[in-house]
Amino acid sequence: LAESGLARQTVLDKDELESAQAEASSSVERAFLEGLMARHGGNISRAARASGIHRGQLQRMLARHRVEGSDAGGD
Repeated sequence: LAESGLARQTVLDKDELESAQAEASSSVERAFLEGLMARHGGNISRAARASGIHRGQLQRMLARHRVEGSDAGGD
């Protein structure tokens, strides 16, 4: 492998693969939520409407990832 210029591959067992997939998925979801909330000024109701995610589900996702949002002044 070294001679062909390819990086050495790491072999994962099933548990390690599932853990890596969950971590990657969580990172992507958190980045999505942070961007969504930034675009909507932290307003959960507006972010939920724009994303098509039910407000309650969005609130649970935000809590799980510790991303802040607010419905102060709600609309």
